[in-house]
Amino acid sequence: MKPGRNDPCPCGSGRKYKQCCLPRTQEPTEQDILWRNLRREIDPLANELVNEALHRFGEAGLEEAWNEFLLWPGYEEAEEDAASVADFDVPFDEDSPYVPIFLSWFVYEWLPDPEDTAVPPREHAATAVQTYLQRKGPRLGEGARRYLEACMAARFGFHEVLRCDPGRGFLLRDVLGGGEVEVLERSGSQVAQPGDILFAKIVPIDSTALMEACTPVMIPPRYKPELIELRRALASPDGGPIDHPDAESAFRLAVELRETFLGITDELLHPEMPEMRNTDGDPKCDPCRK
Repeated sequence: MKPGRNDPCPCGSGRKYKQCCLPRTQEPTEQDILWRNLRREIDPLANELVNEALHRFGEAGLEEAWNEFLLWPGYEEAEEDAASVADFDVPFDEDSPYVPIFLSWFVYEWLPDPEDTAVPPREHAATAVQTYLQRKGPRLGEGARRYLEACMAARFGFHEVLRCDPGRGFLLRDVLGGGEVEVLERSGSQVAQPGDILFAKIVPIDSTALMEACTPVMIPPRYKPELIELRRALASPDGGPIDHPDAESAFRLAVELRETFLGITDELLHPEMPEMRNTDGDPKCDPCRK
């Protein structure tokens, strides 16, 4: 007897059938075949691109990029101590939940600040992916080359999950831009739920879209009003989204989005303990304090 979609999977994994073996029993669609072919070409490139960035920018560049991505967390301490911001740099943490999206940002978007960097001047003109394409582009498959070019044009943003098909993909709505897109994504669709908000880079290519990078921290729906307020604050003078910002506006927009994302994620990862109060509303005394 064939199990139902919500029945336990007969393989014994303990998961629902629809979240485990069901996708393997279904006939692949044209999009499934496209996804497999693209992933076969692009998956091996991830490590190559990170190595390209490390080779060009070095460990010093990695540390600079990490602190810029985190929006210079040591800046306030440096101001208080009248010291150099570099003296308060946060070391790169490979176990941080931010690493998956940081590495994509580092490869596709980051360039050293010419006024404050230890990276040699000859490496200031192009991103890691641009130099990688210059060196290896002619030897790449067409799908891989077009995907890298599409990643260069795509930007991180907040995306609400409207519909989820575990093991296959989901329908996402751009919270700031308003557009909807079907995304083929095997692993992420296993854990996402409708209403969740993802901070991710979605890359349209051919007749589908792929997820280049996504934070592993799902943003719950209660933060949507905050993001709607952000959308209003970032709207163009006519009230619509900023579709084609110039370079300076694009940089400010990216910083604004990252600041919002980091603030929300920090709240989720490090929630404040509620303050204990007595029946009169006054803070309770800590018996351990004298």
